[in-house]
Amino acid sequence: MIHISAKANATPIPTADRNTYLDNLKLCLTFLVIAHHASQAYGPTGGAWVYVDPGHSVMWLRNFMAVNASFFMGFFFLISGYFIPRSFDGRTAGAFLRQKAKRLLLPVLFILAVVVPAYFYLAMTYRGVGTYDFFTFYAKSYIGDGLLSYEHGWYMVHLFLYSALYALVRIILKNRKMSAGKAPNILMILGLGGLIAVVSLVVRMYYPVDNWVDVLGVIGVEPAHLPQYALLFLSGIVAYRKGYFTSLSKRTGFLALVAGLVMAFVIYLSRFPVLARIMPFVWDIWPIYESFMCVFLCFGLLVFFRTYCSRTNFVLRKLAENAFGAYVIHNFFVVLFQVSFDKVRAGGSVKFVSVSLLAILCSFGLSMLYTETKRAFKKRRNREERKQLAE
Repeated sequence: MIHISAKANATPIPTADRNTYLDNLKLCLTFLVIAHHASQAYGPTGGAWVYVDPGHSVMWLRNFMAVNASFFMGFFFLISGYFIPRSFDGRTAGAFLRQKAKRLLLPVLFILAVVVPAYFYLAMTYRGVGTYDFFTFYAKSYIGDGLLSYEHGWYMVHLFLYSALYALVRIILKNRKMSAGKAPNILMILGLGGLIAVVSLVVRMYYPVDNWVDVLGVIGVEPAHLPQYALLFLSGIVAYRKGYFTSLSKRTGFLALVAGLVMAFVIYLSRFPVLARIMPFVWDIWPIYESFMCVFLCFGLLVFFRTYCSRTNFVLRKLAENAFGAYVIHNFFVVLFQVSFDKVRAGGSVKFVSVSLLAILCSFGLSMLYTETKRAFKKRRNREERKQLAE
């Protein structure tokens, strides 16, 4: 990773429901991210990870990772792009960027300075790479040997850069408005998938999947997926201005969802003899296959959650409120439990599920502890200020 070395006759739904179903979507995507990273220790998943389980590889995890990587981070960028115009409206560009820097870059610094060295130390100490204490490791290896890294923080760095580009475009275009458009249909979704596929195909001629490069020495970029992320972020912005998320019809959304699920199940069931015969062709055209599966799943799941998951309750609200915090810290708990399960006599699938669930519980639990403590201190400070004013 980086080293410093979404038919016209559709009925719009209320604003509160719209935000709720998107919050629920982001929550589920965060669960998936944590499980994705938990899986990296137990199967032929590609890429690099700080801990590898000594047991037999769980072969189905390769397909799990392939389907995840095809859409889930792109989906985050699509939803993030959707909220960007509303975040900018009514603010100056400077205020917008300051808010984004506080929201996105400060957590990256926390990941860089605390989260990553903590789980690097866990993994390296367990492997016997170093025998010194954490602070010696921090100074001598993490900083001294150039292991500095913000790993999963790349998403926040990219989102900040895309936000800065959006602010620049808003300054150039000034008060120019984008008119509402016709509801998106399946041809528009196919067109977006085709555009992502063509650009991705060209880029991957030079940069294969999991090949990361450092831009300016500090910005980690995986060029293979960059066209997907950038085009879906832009699609989210357009979707907000044209009302696509609410005007997208159930018929179009469910058609896309069925197509995406069929493509995903082809990957999951690829060891069946009938499907095994076509898999060499699928892998050969993976940039194209992945791109269409991505847009089908993104827009299909948007309609599914808008239709069936637009309600909330106390637990879901608390979880959604802490999804970002859980994302920031989750890798520490993933590695902690991966290492802890190292000598447990259990299959890789059991370990994967156990680590995923425990890391989800602990990541959200710690984030909730932080947010509730912060809220309590803020209430206390407000009471004291009101008391002083009354006096």
